[in-house]
Amino acid sequence: MTKAGQMRTGYGITVTTLGAGVCLVLMNVSGYAADAGVQITAPASGPSERLEPNKTAIAIDIKDLCQHWVHSREEEQPGGKDQIFRPAASKAFPPSRFRMAYKFTPNGACEFMFLSPSDAHHFKPGKWMLDTRDQTLLKITADGTTQSYRIVELSKNILRLTPLEPKTNKHPLKNDSAAAGLSARR
Repeated sequence: MTKAGQMRTGYGITVTTLGAGVCLVLMNVSGYAADAGVQITAPASGPSERLEPNKTAIAIDIKDLCQHWVHSREEEQPGGKDQIFRPAASKAFPPSRFRMAYKFTPNGACEFMFLSPSDAHHFKPGKWMLDTRDQTLLKITADGTTQSYRIVELSKNILRLTPLEPKTNKHPLKNDSAAAGLSARR
């Protein structure tokens, strides 16, 4: 993270943090920000979200994301919303009945640990993507369901995610048989 006015360079890309969550990105001569698997974010806020004062946007390096991550809940703060993941080979994780894990690949495919009712947990295939307007927004889709997370921190040694509530346009009583009867009377 850089303070306002500071610069970071790498892979032919220069990022200047201008403050208030605004980043100026200068790309290499070929014009591709992702030559070496690097993607740079715009501000980590959208029209309805604002960055907290003194917070800056983070740069997402796809090379850091694309690996096998294991949930390290022992590092999390009690009552906190963030989920902490560590690379699978980084340490011996304590025994657990279930421990979420993700495997991300550069082509947008992923696998996630499936919590089986019979305790026969296994990896299931899915797809991942970063939101085009806010690349700190990670979306994982599998079996027709999408779960969204805010990437709070990412390096080769840590992935810190905040789960986001699903946005739905459905009426809360839509699947309730009583609601079906109510709408039929109107």
